[in-house]
Amino acid sequence: MSKPEPGQTPEEGTGPADETGDLAPGGTVEAPPRSYWTAREERLALQSWVLGATARGIFVGSFVIYYLKELGISDRLLGLATALPSLATLAQFAGSVWLERTANRRRLVVGRFLLQPICWVPVVVIGWQLAGQPARYPLAIYTLIFCSSLGALCLHLGNPAWDSWFADAVSDRRKGAFFGTFGILTRVLMGAVGIGGGLLVDRLSGGSPVLYQRLLLSLFAVAILMSVVSWQRILPLRDFPMERPARTDLRSLLRMVIHERNYLRFLGMYACYAFANGLFTTFAVAWFEEDLRLSLTFLGWLSVVSTVCFAGTSRFWGELATRFGGRPTVWLGYPSGVLLPLSYFLYTRENVFWLAPLTTAVLSAWSAGFVVGVNTLWYTLPGPKARSMQFAVAYGLLGIAGTLAPLLAGSLTGHLGALRLAGWEGSRYHWLFLFGAVAQGVTGLMLARVRESRGRSARLVLAWLWKHRREMLPRHKA
Repeated sequence: MSKPEPGQTPEEGTGPADETGDLAPGGTVEAPPRSYWTAREERLALQSWVLGATARGIFVGSFVIYYLKELGISDRLLGLATALPSLATLAQFAGSVWLERTANRRRLVVGRFLLQPICWVPVVVIGWQLAGQPARYPLAIYTLIFCSSLGALCLHLGNPAWDSWFADAVSDRRKGAFFGTFGILTRVLMGAVGIGGGLLVDRLSGGSPVLYQRLLLSLFAVAILMSVVSWQRILPLRDFPMERPARTDLRSLLRMVIHERNYLRFLGMYACYAFANGLFTTFAVAWFEEDLRLSLTFLGWLSVVSTVCFAGTSRFWGELATRFGGRPTVWLGYPSGVLLPLSYFLYTRENVFWLAPLTTAVLSAWSAGFVVGVNTLWYTLPGPKARSMQFAVAYGLLGIAGTLAPLLAGSLTGHLGALRLAGWEGSRYHWLFLFGAVAQGVTGLMLARVRESRGRSARLVLAWLWKHRREMLPRHKA
């Protein structure tokens, strides 16, 4: 049987991969074709990643914020509850050093997939026992803050290993399809969980605070089970030998990363984007619950709208990224980040039920360009040396941004009154929406400094889109 071509999996070729190499004329041994995950292993990895990402979405999403608000958490503590899991991303530096020294990616990844859900077990158990005892709600709040932070620490220790493993195990020509499928499946599943969980909590709670809390805790228990299944799916996957640098101490690894100046500029831009989002996203959900009185069911429907619109345009943005590069795709999708916090200024209790789905649909379809472009740059800009440390630095910067933003936001809401502009009056949260939009403007200035070897200008892409606009419209048969 013949072997697959380099870059093919055994299932893509006509026979199993040969690890011994071929004898070239003269008796020298040619390098064997590079091995990747088989199609079955890719499916298992996809299932694991989708389930794990959905579970983590529950652990950090609106369900947690609504649960904490039900317990009477203050804005400052809510900022802390959001910030500490982000701060845990700094653990990836330790994970990267350990990985470069041991070259055992599988052990780190398997450990992170198992330990994080275990950390959430006390949240469910203690919260269940304390439901209906307002005097003891602070214990439930601090238990969640501590356990979620510990779970995030376990998770982030293995992130560099997973990114490095994935980068080696899936061929470059398969990464685009893998990411596209991952994005669609994750958003569909998260949308289903959002609407299903919201309906469950809103319909079955019957106005009972105790039942409301326990139903939310039941959703956390479901996320724990999903994480365990995700861990089970990762067990059969093969690891591959990884290139190890000559020196594996932290200083040497960081020195290698510092030389990747363009990648660092990209990370600075992305960290600024994360900081801007962190200023308002958590408190936007608090505002939905506190001022607009939106139910979890309605937020679930918004998630479905976002999923459909994001998934519906992802292929279009992916084709642009393939043709023109990640940087112009980021440029075209970036304005959606500025408009998102500004759109909240338009919401009122009277119009939010039709305006929120409309703005969510438009901005989700638009923001898919930013997400696809960033994912492209995330895996193409890093250099080959100390790759896991580059990912650790990336997550570390994002973690610092994600830590500082909600802490600052929580402090600001405690000192600022309602925002008033030319006779219009909002809430204290509208200050955060305004600051978030301004910070996103800074993101654009930083994006201008990022370079991509194969990238084209956004102006050229727009000109191409205008020229081929008729070809992109759906054609109707006569």
